[in-house]
Amino acid sequence: MQSNDIARTVMGTDGVLALAGGRSKGIRIANSEKGLHIDIHVILKFGVRIPETAWQLQQRVKEAIAVPGEGSDGAEIEKINIHIRGIRAV
Repeated sequence: MQSNDIARTVMGTDGVLALAGGRSKGIRIANSEKGLHIDIHVILKFGVRIPETAWQLQQRVKEAIAVPGEGSDGAEIEKINIHIRGIRAV
């Protein structure tokens, strides 16, 4: 799975306004012996429930990566970290 695929998944999540630093800087993917480390930096919409939105982001990315044949290789994920870089009113 490419960072652009993850970006589409992230941006399709309710409450996410933008990737912090744009698509290229908002997502970092690294491989380790145990699996992928994914860091996602987002700006959320004012009024969202931060823990619920972060959990939803993690779940959606896990599901998108875990489905082989849909832009993914079914790679193992060690961790997905969600970094809230800001909150903005819309």
